[in-house]
This record gives sequence, C-alpha cells and structure tokens, in this order.
Amino acid sequence: MAFSINKFSGLGNIGQDLELREAGDSHVLNFSIACNERFKKRGEDEYTDKTEWIRLVAWGKVAEIIAEHAHKGSKIYVEGPLQTRKWEKDGVAQYTTEINVREFVILDSRTNSKSDNGDQKEENDYPF
Repeated sequence: MAFSINKFSGLGNIGQDLELREAGDSHVLNFSIACNERFKKRGEDEYTDKTEWIRLVAWGKVAEIIAEHAHKGSKIYVEGPLQTRKWEKDGVAQYTTEINVREFVILDSRTNSKSDNGDQKEENDYPF
C-alpha cells in the first residue's frame, strides 16, 4: 500500500456563535471558519476576494477549550484530517465533508476573547 497523508491546515475566522453539545459522555462542537483568498483576475487591475467556508468538528477537551475561549469572529488556526460522513434523512442519503480538529491555536488577543457570560477575559485566565 502506498503512503498517504490526510491533513488539513487552515487559518480563518469563526462564522457563528459556538454551541457546545453533549455527545454521550463527551462533548462535540460543530462550526465553520471563513478562509479568504485575494487575487487579481487576468487582465484586470482590481483585486477580487473569495471566501471559502470550511466545516469543522471538534470532540472532547478540544471542543471544550475552543467553546470556552473563542467566539464568532475569532481568528483560529486548525489542523486535522478531512472526513466525510453519510446518514439518511427521510430515505435520502445525506453527506457532509468536514475537518476533524485535532490541533488548534486561537489567535485573538487575550483581552479580545470573551467568556460565556460576555465579560472581557483577563490575560491570566487562559489555561494554556
């Protein structure tokens, strides 16, 4: 069998309010980030912006930390494998492709991060 790598790495802004959910005896967090690209079209002087929305899922402690320290608009770097899930809804096969977040860095300044109650976080509030 040939060697292969399944690893996504991306940097973007969280696109919605985060909602941590229970999944059995663990937690799950589904969210998306917006990754922007700026380029010039051939023969044009103006730049064009393009946004790709990347679907992400985080489990367990990773999900808990992201939900506690990030919020809509937070800049985050994520790494993890690409995965496709399939399920049936009303007899129709549904698919989604997402990144399973294994590693991450929240890139907001610490004083701009908000806690669950909306208070400003202090620099020493971070556990990592």
